[in-house]
Amino acid sequence: MKITHRFYLRSTENTEGKAPVYMQITADRKTTKRAIGHDLFAKNWDQTKEFAKDNAAANAKILELRTKLSDLEYDLQRNPKPISVKDIADIVFGNEVVNDTILLFFKNRMELEQSRNQISLGTFKHYKSCLASIDQFIRFFYKKKDYFVSQIDLAFIENYDAFLVNKNLCRNTINSNYHKKLKTTLNSAINQGLIEKNPYDTFKLKQVKTNKEHLTNEQLIKLQQLNLSYNASLDRVRDIFIFSCYTGLRFSDAQDLSVRDIIETGGVSFIYRKQNKTGEIVQIPLSEIPCLIIEKYKLTNAQITGKILPKISNQKINLYLKTLAELAGIDMNITHHMARHTCASLLLNNNVSLEVVQKILGHENIRTTQIYAKSSIKTISNQVLTAFNKINNVELK
Repeated sequence: MKITHRFYLRSTENTEGKAPVYMQITADRKTTKRAIGHDLFAKNWDQTKEFAKDNAAANAKILELRTKLSDLEYDLQRNPKPISVKDIADIVFGNEVVNDTILLFFKNRMELEQSRNQISLGTFKHYKSCLASIDQFIRFFYKKKDYFVSQIDLAFIENYDAFLVNKNLCRNTINSNYHKKLKTTLNSAINQGLIEKNPYDTFKLKQVKTNKEHLTNEQLIKLQQLNLSYNASLDRVRDIFIFSCYTGLRFSDAQDLSVRDIIETGGVSFIYRKQNKTGEIVQIPLSEIPCLIIEKYKLTNAQITGKILPKISNQKINLYLKTLAELAGIDMNITHHMARHTCASLLLNNNVSLEVVQKILGHENIRTTQIYAKSSIKTISNQVLTAFNKINNVELK
């Protein structure tokens, strides 16, 4: 980027007959002008040399501004990035610069929210992944190192979507982990006056219906009945998974579950905690199986760390679950999140109302819960055959 500048004396004089000295900066064929804070008589200004005559303070300011501009230009040559002429002037004159490029704005916003504990560690990681993908997209598609927020339009979003699709990411991942994060960031840009309208207002996210795989009651029992006394690691992973099958907790919530999150009301133990992902409060009654699991780790885990369940990474638990599925004869790719689907499906198939399941899962919108409201083949056949058998019995009398 080529940056030019000049100093000059304005023609407009004040009541004393003095005029302000201005600095003009030009970059990318755009110009901005700033007063340097010194007023001079016309006879005391040398336009050829762009210096004041017999005014050391004014000349010191001019030298300071020239040096800052020279330093900035050198930095931009070493590390090129899109920067407006207004930002150049702000830097030179020592004013606060608004981070109006998307990578800088995105990064600063997510780090600010993390410092204020407004997003969980898991969500922060998703934001980092989204930021990395936007960086890759801008470098690949626009051959730039950054991009002005004000330039992001519908075409940018459409091209970014195509870029993500070409990376063989599934549609729901693209929507939730990438588009949703960028859309939220652009809403913040609106609040800060960087843009007037969010381009996502005219971009319709493509939705793909997914089959929320879950374990049947029989498969869950098979998993529970495995003898894993020979392998402590498999035993712990099985317990963590089963615990979420009976509580509906996400992995992060299950891992963060502490002793103080367990309360007792009317002789029944409850989980009472705020979800990491949504901030919604859940109140989950504990049946016999999760209570036994809590008791199992009471001495070895709860009293030492304050956490209910053993600590393990999501990646490792999903790896062990593959082995557990093979041992139980379950022909499915089991992941920890499937425990949440299992909890929802088993409750709904055992006549627990949609509203109650919504409360257990902590869904803000009941439409999210309705995804799980699919009766199993066995439930359908039992109910239909029972109904018709009753009719037949009536007719035979």
